[in-house]
Parts: sequence; C-alpha cells; structure tokens
Amino acid sequence: MKRNGIIVEAVQIKNISAALTLSSLALTKTSTGGEGFFNRMCSIHIQNPLFNDIRIVHFGYLGIELQEVVNNNEETKKRLSNRLKEKHNLTEEEAAWLINSMKFEKADIDELKKNIYSQISSYVPVMAAPDLAQELLIQYIAELSRTKGFTTLEIWREKVHKIGVSVAALDGFYKEYNKSLVCLISIGLQRINHMRWLRGGVDCRKKRS
Repeated sequence: MKRNGIIVEAVQIKNISAALTLSSLALTKTSTGGEGFFNRMCSIHIQNPLFNDIRIVHFGYLGIELQEVVNNNEETKKRLSNRLKEKHNLTEEEAAWLINSMKFEKADIDELKKNIYSQISSYVPVMAAPDLAQELLIQYIAELSRTKGFTTLEIWREKVHKIGVSVAALDGFYKEYNKSLVCLISIGLQRINHMRWLRGGVDCRKKRS
C-alpha cells in the first residue's frame, strides 16, 4: 500500500491448509527475478525507510513459532532471525527488522466473500448480476498477481464501473430479447422454413391435380 506515492505497507495473503510457518512465506515469489519474499521486503525497506508494516493475512492457523512471534517471544524471534541470515543471506539488521515488522491477521474466507458480495451488490450497475461481477473482479486480481501488476483506488473504481456497465448492458439485452430486439438469424431461419412449407404445399396441390 502506498501513501503519497511512498510504500508504507505490504500485504501477503496465504491460503494454505497446513500451519503457516516461516518456510511457507519463503516459498512466496515476489519478483520476476525470483528474489523471494524476505529479500523483496528488505529491498523495499531500503528504498522506503518509512515502510515498516508487513501484514500477513492467513485463513488457516499459525505454526507454533509464528504464534510465539505474535506473543513477542524474544528467544523465538532471535532463532528465526538467525535462520533468515543463514538461509536467505539477510544481514542481522535486516532479519531483525523483518521479524519485528510482520503482523499476522487471521481472516474467514466465507465472511470475506460475503462482505465482498455485499459491497458489489450495493453498486447499482452490477445489481443485475453481482455473482458475475465478483467473478470478473477475481479474475482481474488473479491476472494482476500473475503479471506482478498493481492497482489503485482510482483504477479499481474504474474497473468496477466498466464491469457494471457491461453487466447492465447484458441485462438490458436479455430483458429486451424477443421484444424490441429480435435475432436476425432466427428471422432468416423462420423465412426459410416458411418458404419450404409453401413449396411443399404447392407440390402437394400439383400431385392432387
């Protein structure tokens, strides 16, 4: 997250069935060069000294060591810092900063989906099909994650608006179909079938005579 163009917070979301551990975070790739989560966070901190908040959102449960970090167990924090130095080539200062900057937040995925759905449904243009709008937004975020892209509040609002306009247009088309809107292909097929029926009627009359 940026404030006045400066990165002040990073959010990492982990949805795994096993207990969340330091190794789980180590597997997170955060750059096309494979820099890795820990080194990437330290690189951002060097460029932005005000960046001191790393929020880890998880849907499962914390492993014992990370739970002890939450409880501010200094012995465990020191042990994990040493592990970061040995396995990820961080300096002592970087490792200590990283451990102290991580904040863990447990989220309920069902409740999260419900809140997102509620917010999307309240936006007038997408009221006709909030499920479709939600799926399109999920695809948008997934693509940002895959391409290492980014979004802003302004870009997000514009994206929601575009989806809303498209959904409203589809809903309007559906409601007017076969009313003020008629499928031209169907008209063509109806005419062809009508002509065939007429030809069949003429042939029958010829046979009777």
